[in-house]
Amino acid sequence: MFMIVSGLVVIISFKYSKFISKPLIAMSKKAKDISNCNFQGEYKVTSEDEIGLLGESLNLISKNLERSLKELKDANIKLKEDMNNQRKQEEKRKELIANISHELKTPITIIQGNINGLKNGIYTEEIYNDIQEETIRLNELVMEILKMSRLESLSFRLKQEHFDLCGAFYSVNDKLRNLVKEKSLEVIIEDVEEAIVFGDEQKIKEVISNLYTNSIKYTSHGNKIKINILEEKEKYIFQIENFGVTLKKEELNNIWDPFYRGEKSRNRKFGGTGLGLSTVKKILEYHHNEFKVESKYNSVNFYFTLNKYKEY
Repeated sequence: MFMIVSGLVVIISFKYSKFISKPLIAMSKKAKDISNCNFQGEYKVTSEDEIGLLGESLNLISKNLERSLKELKDANIKLKEDMNNQRKQEEKRKELIANISHELKTPITIIQGNINGLKNGIYTEEIYNDIQEETIRLNELVMEILKMSRLESLSFRLKQEHFDLCGAFYSVNDKLRNLVKEKSLEVIIEDVEEAIVFGDEQKIKEVISNLYTNSIKYTSHGNKIKINILEEKEKYIFQIENFGVTLKKEELNNIWDPFYRGEKSRNRKFGGTGLGLSTVKKILEYHHNEFKVESKYNSVNFYFTLNKYKEY
């Protein structure tokens, strides 16, 4: 009888120990997976006792660790991106300072040379005209640099308002009428009666003025400029196309860069600060709308979009 009871005890003990050890072995495997950063799969909880609670805790630890590691990886990726962006911004800043120094050096050198000529008793109308032209150029350059600086400032904010894009264009057109007349240009205007958009009216006028002035400068004498305002479902498209010039692929890729010079001789002939189109780009980026430049044979087409004012 004793032997039978002892045998039953051994069998029951074996069964019970196996019953106890099986979940512990499974939890041990899960714990090892966690230590190796393997969070795939969960421990299957089959009871509501202490072992079951231990299994649930193990699953919770696994989920929390997986989430924390993912957040850490995402933070590291963002940190690398921020560091790369910061490095690129620093490179751009150094390049911009170098370009500004170069642009300032030329008119200052010319002014200094002419002043030395005046000191030596050389008085000609040409010298006075050169000094005046270079002084105007210096002033324009400084003003453009200040505009760019304000746009780059962290405190800069667009004035969000609704306004008539057609009215904004005609306001700019009136101011540039004499420049158009000087080159005997034909300006073809195709627009809708009214184009109520949402954005910063003064900044958009600045964009239109820069694009229009740029078109006038690079359109050959007696040629034409075509301006169009198109209506789409949610937006208006402003297009300005000038004829008599073709841009190369390299020029199209770099045209928005500060102080970019495509054809140096042509740029020197027409003047300008070299910051107009980069200012246009920055303003339109703040508006979060599309803008692009395209060139066909004998024409260049700039365009940008603005969202319709929905409550109008």
